[in-house]
Amino acid sequence: SFEFEDEEALAFEVGSKISLLNGTAEVNIAVFRVDVDDEIVVNSASGGRTDFRNAAQTRRKGVELLWEGRFARGFETLFSYTLLDAEFTQPFTSGTPAVTIAAGNKLPGVPPVVVYGEIVWRHAASGFHAGTEARHSGRIYVNDANTESAAPYTVANVRAGFTQVGRNWRASQFVRVDNV
Repeated sequence: SFEFEDEEALAFEVGSKISLLNGTAEVNIAVFRVDVDDEIVVNSASGGRTDFRNAAQTRRKGVELLWEGRFARGFETLFSYTLLDAEFTQPFTSGTPAVTIAAGNKLPGVPPVVVYGEIVWRHAASGFHAGTEARHSGRIYVNDANTESAAPYTVANVRAGFTQVGRNWRASQFVRVDNV
């Protein structure tokens, strides 16, 4: 049996929020960095069983940008962009047989870029709303050695619904179709 060390993380983030277009739109930007000692990672996975171990050190650094806007006639928009570099910063051994994972390898399951956007229309008097959204994710490594990866992808979704509000109650109905 393997005993884990506790993960220890040191995180830094600085950001700004800017109001635009007479307060109908807002932009948020943040820059961040997270250094982790003894991050728990997959050691091996076989036959439905997975065991874990500590990686020496990892680092995530990136930038996030968010735009939100409300416009005339019930239109709303949202756009976000995340650029993320997540990597092992010290080599370590993993798996059976043991393989050395190099410093600089990307963390599995963490896309380097994610882009999201949506536009929504609301008819306030009736409570009706409809929207469409799209999400893009960059290539994702699926193992510590970075020998296999999932391709980048983009999905689009649509939705519509009604919201009714009473004196002491609220009811919502909606329909959504993902990956149209």
